[in-house]
Amino acid sequence: MRLASESCRAIPSIRTRPRQGHCGHARRRRAAAAPIADYSWTAPPRSPNCHLSYGSRFKLEQGGESVFDCYAQELPAVDHTLGYGQTQTVGAITCASEPSAMTCADGSTGHYFRISREAYEVG
Repeated sequence: MRLASESCRAIPSIRTRPRQGHCGHARRRRAAAAPIADYSWTAPPRSPNCHLSYGSRFKLEQGGESVFDCYAQELPAVDHTLGYGQTQTVGAITCASEPSAMTCADGSTGHYFRISREAYEVG
């Protein structure tokens, strides 16, 4: 599901996508990705391995760490807006919209990203 947040023009995408498993079986990978269009902070330096777009999108895959995403394609169009005080959960990942920021967290690991126009935090 693709959501827009009223809090900071962040657009988190909470989705599942197939991932190849052992012996040709497909498993589902759950992830949140949030591009942000309107911000005043500076992203950390890009990895030398990233030759694509960088610095305006966060990614959190279930069981993984929260990172700045290195990406080549834009995310699909928004399905609906996540209003202030609302949450959306897929698997262990929950995104919440508040007037101050958008937060997405993986309840299984404690990893998260929190973004607003003025600041970001990953953990």
